[in-house]
Amino acid sequence: MKKAKTDNTAQLMARIESGEITDQKMWSYIKELNSASEEQLNATAMIANGREYTYRQMFRMWDNYAEVFSALGINEENHSRAAVIGIASAELLSTFYALNMTGASISLYPSTLVFIQERFEQMFVTEHITDLIISSAIANPALLNQLFANKEKLGLRHIIVLRDSEKGLAKGSMEKMAIHMAYQQIKNMPGVVFMHDLLTKYEATPITYGTAESKDAALIVHTSGTTKGIHKPIPHTDKGVNSAVNSFLTNPLFTGFAGKRTIMAGDMPRAMMIIDTIHLPLAMGCPIVLVPSFGFSIQDPKVLEQHKIALLFTGPLWFDIAMKKPLGNLDLSSLEYVVLGGFSVSPEQKKRYNAFLAEHGANIRCANGYGLSEACGACIIAAPDREDAAIGYPLPHVKVKIYDEEEQKFYDLADGPRTGVLYLCS
Repeated sequence: MKKAKTDNTAQLMARIESGEITDQKMWSYIKELNSASEEQLNATAMIANGREYTYRQMFRMWDNYAEVFSALGINEENHSRAAVIGIASAELLSTFYALNMTGASISLYPSTLVFIQERFEQMFVTEHITDLIISSAIANPALLNQLFANKEKLGLRHIIVLRDSEKGLAKGSMEKMAIHMAYQQIKNMPGVVFMHDLLTKYEATPITYGTAESKDAALIVHTSGTTKGIHKPIPHTDKGVNSAVNSFLTNPLFTGFAGKRTIMAGDMPRAMMIIDTIHLPLAMGCPIVLVPSFGFSIQDPKVLEQHKIALLFTGPLWFDIAMKKPLGNLDLSSLEYVVLGGFSVSPEQKKRYNAFLAEHGANIRCANGYGLSEACGACIIAAPDREDAAIGYPLPHVKVKIYDEEEQKFYDLADGPRTGVLYLCS
């Protein structure tokens, strides 16, 4: 048995190092990485709803959700493209990977769009959205009534509401109150279909799997900026998402995080969120603490202490807000690595952030990360001991070219220092 386990691990590492493992669906990439041993299947994958889920339990949740989508025909065969809007939760994560299982294209929408109804609906038409899955914390009676009224015009086949859980949230917290009030407003609305009811109704329905290979536009994320009020869609293949993550798995800086906790808060419309704070941790075997926070940041820094977070992907905005809060004896000693991204970080900012971490017991320094936050996540990371604004070195398998605009010619990094436009391929 021990030899079989060793052989499985060796074969898996060979597929990771060659990059061969990336040419498959996102869900099966994560499942292959975490199914080589019983030990890993029984390891913690995510912490949400006041409990821990093992990889085995998480994969079963994906199956349950895929059974629902199969029963409703939300799949590749029907050319389905589902808009997904919500806050961090086990339910939202399961929705994402289950849609990928059935081969539906997934378009992640910013939760702020629900306040701009006309733009919201215009994007549905432009992207040929066929189905909508939305968190109860984001949905509201006015929005749902409008969507029901325009359902046929918009071409929506199904509107499904995920009930966000209050379990595990601090009593009296803003998130707990907001989630409770949102559900109370819509729970008895005519026409509202909740996922938990569908899970019971369609339990054990045979799953209609999509094709096993990577698919174009498997995932669509959106820019924060707009053109004429419309957030620009950025399509990703399965292989592209897997490749962005696979680069970390052979980087010595990130090989020791299996079993150590990271965190995801907010919604998932940008690549930095879905790739760096969900797909990457699951690939590395890091338990993800899913915090139902509104917006893109962790609202309460004490959550890091509470869950003993070791790996943190964040941006300068989080530090700027946290440093203004009365944090008392906040203990961040569990932090082992902090990657800054999303915005440029000056040496002065970095110095302040490192001092903040040291003040609260973290014996580490921030590392600058660089990539296309709205397109592919981190591709380049600087060593934490750098005090300047350098963005660092490319991760393994990330290809870099410098385009000299004067010479109109591409150069490799090996060609020496050069000023020009940075091109990345991950």
